[in-house]
Amino acid sequence: MFSPRLENKIAIRVHGAYTLIELLVVISIMAILTGIGIAGITALTRKSELQAQTQLVRSMLRKARNTAREERFPAIVRFDYQNNEIHAQTRKTLAFFRFETDMTPPPLDGDSEGGDGDLELPPEESGDEAAALELVGALNVTAKGYHVDFVDGQIGTALVFGEPLDATTFEDFRTAPASYVEVEERPSLSPVEGVFIEAWVQPELLIKKLTRGSNDGLETSVPSREDEDKPFREAPSRTPPDSSEVVDIPLFTIVRKGKAYEMALTYDLGIEVTLTGPNKDGDEVTYVGRSQPDIVKELKWTRVGVAFDGDSVTLLINGLQRGLFAISDEHAVIPQRLSTTTGPLRISDNNPRRAFFGRIDEVRVSGLIRGDTVKIPRNITLIPGEEVIRFDALGQLDPLSHAESVSIQLSDDPELLDKLYPEEDRKNSTKTVVRSKDNSDELKKEAKEFRRYLRKARRLIKAVSARNRREVIVDMHGTLR
Repeated sequence: MFSPRLENKIAIRVHGAYTLIELLVVISIMAILTGIGIAGITALTRKSELQAQTQLVRSMLRKARNTAREERFPAIVRFDYQNNEIHAQTRKTLAFFRFETDMTPPPLDGDSEGGDGDLELPPEESGDEAAALELVGALNVTAKGYHVDFVDGQIGTALVFGEPLDATTFEDFRTAPASYVEVEERPSLSPVEGVFIEAWVQPELLIKKLTRGSNDGLETSVPSREDEDKPFREAPSRTPPDSSEVVDIPLFTIVRKGKAYEMALTYDLGIEVTLTGPNKDGDEVTYVGRSQPDIVKELKWTRVGVAFDGDSVTLLINGLQRGLFAISDEHAVIPQRLSTTTGPLRISDNNPRRAFFGRIDEVRVSGLIRGDTVKIPRNITLIPGEEVIRFDALGQLDPLSHAESVSIQLSDDPELLDKLYPEEDRKNSTKTVVRSKDNSDELKKEAKEFRRYLRKARRLIKAVSARNRREVIVDMHGTLR
């Protein structure tokens, strides 16, 4: 029917490849479909990642709030907006003594206090026939009590300090040896990142420890270091007598760990806190903060707590936050970390002039450590309303730190990160880690930079599409939405 030449052409067309035009059309269609699919998958992935990171932030805030409610202790969440990180601070109990008689083994014969309160010598060598009282706390932490005894406590039984049960005159109280509890040395009892100290205290009538002279002529004025006839209870010499700043006053130590940290009762029934450690420059500084007087009542139980988190110091009285004021400019610098010390942890003090006078119960020492850390991917911008969110012991926003609800925003807009974090700004920016008076100019500059950043971020994120941003709001009651 066809010529051989035409039949060969038809065979080639039927059994050969597609034409170039057909291939180009097919490839174009496949490229279009692939592009559409990749764009859809990318958008879905970005949306899922943004939603996941938002839920992660919400979960961390919820955990911190719930922990504050359960522990009845403030919780802190820090936002490192420069590195896109979120840090939560947690509490770990290091020692806890309830002073219950059923948890205390019988005293060991021949176990007595040393002459200087640090050594344990046999009675025939020390001249002290009183045996040390063996105590056992939580986590199998053991301790020895010297010149202490069990009495009724806030919960069950407590220990009484500086009050001999056989005392009949004021002279018996003034001349009594120091009564204290010395805890076995453990490295864990020297936390460096932060510490929380808590105890129930019931001071006796402090005038018994502040007066001098016979029972007929009691001296009731506040002791002064200028007096020639020194009273029994002296004040520590930290400020000169002619200083215009707050003067030193007699103290009654509640808990002390060498020079690292101390919580003490003042003669006017206030609380004094001492912290020693390096500042951000590595220089050792000592912070001494004092509360208003009469926040603790004589002959009444009061729960006293002090928290140091490497940035601030918080005083809690019966679960409520109270103010602390530095006793002088020299002692106004808060250390960045605590010093490590080999001195033993003591409840009360082995120095008779600083020992507690009254009852102590339910003593807890905890380390405040940086716990959970969330690293937000760099392609998601984190915009915190505050650098630090503080929950109080009720799980609500701390009213002393927050005046209104706090908003945390996240965005996956690819252009937002470059606008907020230019490379040069990231290199030159620094983070505020120490609140002290000697670097106030630097802190003011950093705070000004953060406020500038926050204004810019809030302005730019308004232009971002709603599908590319998420928001978590913490209201004053601690509710997340």
